[in-house]
Amino acid sequence: MAQYKLYGRPGSGSLAVQMALEEIRVPYERIWVADGAADVATFRTISPTGKVPALALPDGTVMFESAAMLVHLSLEHPQAELAPQPGTSQHARFLQWMVFLSANVYESALRVYYPVRYSSRGENDGEPIREQGTRDFLAHLTLISQALNPYVLGSQYPLPTSISTCSRRGSRAANRI
Repeated sequence: MAQYKLYGRPGSGSLAVQMALEEIRVPYERIWVADGAADVATFRTISPTGKVPALALPDGTVMFESAAMLVHLSLEHPQAELAPQPGTSQHARFLQWMVFLSANVYESALRVYYPVRYSSRGENDGEPIREQGTRDFLAHLTLISQALNPYVLGSQYPLPTSISTCSRRGSRAANRI
């Protein structure tokens, strides 16, 4: 039987995808990607971005971007109720939070932990970038906390809140090889 293959690294964005795969209860193989030169070269043949996570679908198609993987899994496995039914206002809010978490929360966490990536001048700009990243991250978490009831989509669909938890916990891990 074909199964999913989840490429990741401890402490990376692969945790949220792994949580979804567990919730769906489908077979999958977890493959840890090391950061040695040979491992990096091999992984880049699987995922051209060189970032974890990557998800190989049962038909062999490989996806990158954890939010896209999660939206896909929620649509592919509606019985798991990871997300509201498409075409509803609840689903629109689900998409809103998934994009917000990916584009804003995770990005600001990266600026906190890897500020040099965001400057052509390297360490010279590191501290101001880290400080602004911290302010942005806290502002994003405040917005999320205001929407909790007990999760951002109520009690039935915890997936976006789970992603924010993974962003907070996993933001220290390097996600780029």
